[in-house]
Amino acid sequence: MEQKRPRWVDKPEFDWTPQPPLRMEPPGSPWEAHKPRITGAHFGKRDFGPANDTAPSSLRGSARQAIMRGIAPLIGLAWLLGKRSGNAVEQVAGPDIAPRLTIGLGQGLLLSLLFVLRGDSPDTLLAGLIMATTFAPLLLVQGLERISLRPLLIWAGSAAVGLMGLGAYHAWRVADTDPGQAGLWLVALVVIFLFIGQALLLGHARSTPLRYAVLYESSWRLAVEILLCGLVALSVWTLCRFGGHLFAAQAASLSRWLAIPLTTTSFAAAAQLRAGTLLHLLKRSAVMFFAFLLPPLIFFAVVTILFAAFGHWQPSLALCGLQGLLLLIGINASYRGGDEWRPLWRRRAEFLAAILLPPLALLGVLALHIRAGHYGFTGPRIIATALMFLFIAYALTYAGAALISLGGGRWMARIERINLPMAFVVMSLCATLASPLGDPVRLAVANQNWRMLHGRIAPEAFDYAYLRHSGLKFGRAVLEGPR
Repeated sequence: MEQKRPRWVDKPEFDWTPQPPLRMEPPGSPWEAHKPRITGAHFGKRDFGPANDTAPSSLRGSARQAIMRGIAPLIGLAWLLGKRSGNAVEQVAGPDIAPRLTIGLGQGLLLSLLFVLRGDSPDTLLAGLIMATTFAPLLLVQGLERISLRPLLIWAGSAAVGLMGLGAYHAWRVADTDPGQAGLWLVALVVIFLFIGQALLLGHARSTPLRYAVLYESSWRLAVEILLCGLVALSVWTLCRFGGHLFAAQAASLSRWLAIPLTTTSFAAAAQLRAGTLLHLLKRSAVMFFAFLLPPLIFFAVVTILFAAFGHWQPSLALCGLQGLLLLIGINASYRGGDEWRPLWRRRAEFLAAILLPPLALLGVLALHIRAGHYGFTGPRIIATALMFLFIAYALTYAGAALISLGGGRWMARIERINLPMAFVVMSLCATLASPLGDPVRLAVANQNWRMLHGRIAPEAFDYAYLRHSGLKFGRAVLEGPR
């Protein structure tokens, strides 16, 4: 007689006894009453039916149940807090504030020491150290526990080295001259460069590969966070400086020593609000504000274009640039991450705003051409020229994205492919303008000197005061050297 082959269910690996499930839901939750409970089961070789209705009691099992009864309310509270704050349990346990305060305090003490050592005499090395100490620790304070430590240290270290060289170069170019607004332009370029780089790192830390919705979220949250931290630091600085004037001269000098460390420490403390409800509400409010501001911006842009076309009125470069910048911000605020439904009026507003960008860019180019043609280039006009080239690139690409949307697909979806490469273009432009390669003052002095040497302007009508006061070291060299 042929021996019967064993069934697959009779194999030894199916002979197991499962443990009671670990219930992580908070007690009293609405789904707990309807959840089926399995107290104990035994699967033998011949059947799959439960062998016992109750689990065998033991000392280990009793201890486990007692521990779970004790921590179950804590688990439920943590789950509810995480759900309310950001739909993520990991948001309940915030980051440790001690590292941020340590970095902020160390930054303030080092800056105070560097300013004392520098005094009133210009020193290129100390200027470079001051520049690096002012901005590089802020990257660590903001990115700590949000970006992986290794890329964050590489990014902050590279930025510190570049800022040190930039600060030394700026101290050299303004030595024995009136710097005017050159320092403000430099700070603006540095802030834009560091903001874009930090936003890209934050987005990459949250999503690999980088998704546009994550990049949008990281950028807007970073902008709101910088605004909050800046307001807190500015308030502390104002209080310290105001309090110093209320006391004697000795107390005033002491307040100058304490103002910088207290300001940097307050900035670091404010950066601790990384995922709170307040930050989320402020970010959401800013996005909604610019989205609802888009229709009025479109109306004023249309009025400007019509007056320029039929009223023989040339709008200024600042007006065209400001309207174009606000329209770009409004389009991105309305589009958001691209993964949510948008009403018809918002989609039509995005389309109209994108179509209006090229005429505004053309009006800005005409205004810049008229001004530079009559008076030549200055430092601010060199920067305005670079910004106008950037504005033209944004205007053409956004208008192309709007026209492509008419053919179908997701509305204005092509700006997702535009914003990321344009971010690197903006960073490259800022780095070029801040470096000796594209120094606006150096280029402006060269242009003014070329206009006089080639007879574009009479020597008696030439503005020598510009070279002497606003040309920094480059203008002095032209006036003192052979013509």
